[in-house]
Amino acid sequence: MERDFTKATIITVKRLTATFSLIGCFCMLLIIWLFRKYNSLAQRMILSLSLAALFDSIAYVMGEVLPDGVLCNFQAWWLTFFDWCALAWVCCITLNLYLNVVKEMRTERFELTYHFVAWGVSFLLSCLPLFGDYYGPAGAWCWITDEHVAWRFVIWYIPLFTLIFLMMLCYLRIIYVAKQRVITWSGTYEPSRERRKDT
Repeated sequence: MERDFTKATIITVKRLTATFSLIGCFCMLLIIWLFRKYNSLAQRMILSLSLAALFDSIAYVMGEVLPDGVLCNFQAWWLTFFDWCALAWVCCITLNLYLNVVKEMRTERFELTYHFVAWGVSFLLSCLPLFGDYYGPAGAWCWITDEHVAWRFVIWYIPLFTLIFLMMLCYLRIIYVAKQRVITWSGTYEPSRERRKDT
């Protein structure tokens, strides 16, 4: 009885937060569309992140816990795929910012690579549990079952916290380099720096 109440509470909170996320994603996509904010690579990356977050939110708004079967596996796959897509786009945006600020590189040529990583690697990682039949009911939603907890760590938790740590290091370096440039900026044009930006 208490377990059912806890599960119902988790599902309600999950749906509520996912609904707020859906509204935020729709607003972001509307702003991008209305103001045509998809001309630069950074704007297109934010567009892709917003789409990934939108579909991720849909996964969390999906119905009650489904019985084990095709629909439950699909919900688990959908959740894993779009969780990974959202995380991958955040990582790609971080890397792009790092390359722009720290390495002073133009990154437009990496756009297809970013898409391959964000969508392709996410697809691969979300399909791996299907081969072992590891998806199924997992508490308040369908995901990797309780019998395969090690897969949860391999597929999600270890990569998640590793990537968060690496992104923190990137942002610390970005902040340090940006502050150093502000301190040393003399207001003059540097041809060597401008040439490096073109490569």
